Amino acid sequence: MSNDEEKELEANIYAAEAFIPRQIWKSSDAYRTRKHEAVIQLADTLMIHPAIVAGRIQRETSNYRILKELSGVSGIGKLFQVSTQGDEE
Repeated sequence: MSNDEEKELEANIYAAEAFIPRQIWKSSDAYRTRKHEAVIQLADTLMIHPAIVAGRIQRETSNYRILKELSGVSGIGKLFQVSTQGDEE
């Protein structure tokens, strides 16, 4: 593993810990059940967006099909739509 890869791994671990501390994560219903309601509850408790919790579950399980409605992926196209009408004014 290169030095850059090690730094990237360390940064990923630090970011995950900053948003959802390991002790809270491992004892959460979201971690254990991977259910929509549990994800929402944990996000509310930590005052973070549910997409952060859903994304962590997806990444740790390597299953990006679960919790898609919470991960923000399905609506991301709307953020990048460009209007071609009236932009020249």
